[in-house]
Amino acid sequence: MSKTLKAWKDPALLLSSIGIASIGDFIYLVAINIMVYQLTGSAAAVAGLWIIGPLTNIVTKFWTGSFIIFRQKTPSSIVLRAKPNDKGEMNVG
Repeated sequence: MSKTLKAWKDPALLLSSIGIASIGDFIYLVAINIMVYQLTGSAAAVAGLWIIGPLTNIVTKFWTGSFIIFRQKTPSSIVLRAKPNDKGEMNVG
């Protein structure tokens, strides 16, 4: 029984920390919406917060994806100081 509890120690810690972080995210979401509504008095400003998030995700993910495809191996090998071995695999060092 002791081995079973030790095996679940790290996953339980991970799951509980994700749960606590999710609660914090929800509290922040509610607080920022209330704050924007109090400052502006406009429900449209609060709706703008909900629109800005997905728009920034679309723009940054499109840009990041094209950047990664364009600069596939060379920059990462420069940053990591990787050198290809005989098999073509990258060795860091």
